[in-house]
Amino acid sequence: MKFIQNNEVQRLELDNLSMTGDGFNRLMTGSILFGSENPIKAGIRIYSEGSPYKLDTFYARGILDLPKLEVDYWLEKVLDVSVFDSFNASSQVSVEFKSGLLNYAKLNLASTKVAIPGVKAFKNVNAELWLKQENVDTWALWLADSSFSLDDTKWSLDDLALKLSKTELGNRWQGFIKNADIQYIYDLVTSLDVMPEAIEDIYRDLMPSGGLQNFNVIVQQSINKDEPDTKFTLAVN
Repeated sequence: MKFIQNNEVQRLELDNLSMTGDGFNRLMTGSILFGSENPIKAGIRIYSEGSPYKLDTFYARGILDLPKLEVDYWLEKVLDVSVFDSFNASSQVSVEFKSGLLNYAKLNLASTKVAIPGVKAFKNVNAELWLKQENVDTWALWLADSSFSLDDTKWSLDDLALKLSKTELGNRWQGFIKNADIQYIYDLVTSLDVMPEAIEDIYRDLMPSGGLQNFNVIVQQSINKDEPDTKFTLAVN
């Protein structure tokens, strides 16, 4: 199948696509290919129960396998965003939808090299990332585990989270770090050559040491246009 998108001819192929089950339980499997240049090839498996028109009782889960994805190319093409010089990855996306909410979306990703303008290239990148909708107005993003190499030195980051909520007072952002060594974070930022001079001077004057456990940064933004206000709260165990 071919069609025109943004004055370009795109290709869409469905291979071995099948659906089994009854009117309530359904299982769809198959593979798709999309795009004429740097095409996206994916294997899909989706199971669902109930009617998608009744979200409170509808349930679905699925897996999308992407053995090779030109991330830099498709970000620029679809979103007109140029972030990476080079980013090719293999990935798997798992999702579950129930009770009218996205219960979770999990991304497992691996890439031999990720190049960003003005930053040293990341090599041997592996990551596990979760997205969860806790309620209609609250979303949580969690980096469960990640590892990469910079200049032949291996680094890892895990248990980092960001929660965004819409409240009566405005937007609430909450960042969370479960466990972090201050010197380790400083060495990593220094390796990336992105440390602002002012912050580096403060760090050298204070020379902090030790670690952070269950560290939270909360930002509350007011929705009152007449009296805009932003409040910051720090909490650590």
